[in-house]
Amino acid sequence: MNAKKGLAFVTTSPTDAKVDSVLLGGKQGAAWYYSWRPVSPVADAHGAEFVPMLWDASQANWTALQANYPPDYAGWIMGPNEPNHPQQAAMLPTEAAICWHQLKEAYPLARLVAPAPWDRPLKDSKTGEWGADGDHWLTEWREAHWRLYNCYPDPDAYALHYYTGKDPFRAVVRFYMEWIYHNDARPGVHIWLTEFRFCNEWWEDVPGFDLALYMRQQIRAMEKLPYLDRYAYFANREFLADPVVSNDGCHIGLNTDEGLTNLGKVYMSL
Repeated sequence: MNAKKGLAFVTTSPTDAKVDSVLLGGKQGAAWYYSWRPVSPVADAHGAEFVPMLWDASQANWTALQANYPPDYAGWIMGPNEPNHPQQAAMLPTEAAICWHQLKEAYPLARLVAPAPWDRPLKDSKTGEWGADGDHWLTEWREAHWRLYNCYPDPDAYALHYYTGKDPFRAVVRFYMEWIYHNDARPGVHIWLTEFRFCNEWWEDVPGFDLALYMRQQIRAMEKLPYLDRYAYFANREFLADPVVSNDGCHIGLNTDEGLTNLGKVYMSL
């Protein structure tokens, strides 16, 4: 089993269990997965590790996390999801700094993954203002934590989402060489690429483009990066009611007995 390979895991119905058995665990399935929540939605993960997430600072998420993980829990916990996105966690850096401090106090033995910001600026539909891109939001989050607690946050890993282009390998290298190097160069600080994908539509203007080959080349390159601990493909489902995760030729699993898409067969083989 490839220890780095994971899934950003969406479930839609109990009938997904057959597909789940292909995607998770075993010799070729994902070694780990998360699902934007504290509790796994999968009854049988076939040996794959589930990583809980505190999606935002709501009482419901705190209650679910603390109901399922005792204070001496020493595993991984992921921080808020895309806090700079108005339709996701939507947290100001100061709010996220307070949440992070509370998470550290609640789980002093846990290994924590920093909040995973959206990687590009977004325009708030209510205010019309542009928010910070991922790098700037993380910098502001660190500075807010310093102002509040007289110390910088010390996550065990930083999470990265990548949707702004076609080259996640270069995105990870850039983030490490530019942001990590200049902001948090502690020894052992690594990266989790917790959302990325490849879509057929991106290369429609390139005759004969082999997306499966490109995916294989990208992931093999990422495998060689010593500071990239984990990556998780988004997403495991091809057909979803959620328009944000539409059927756009990017996904690796089907909601039918057919099992895997062509991309899925490549991803599972790596």
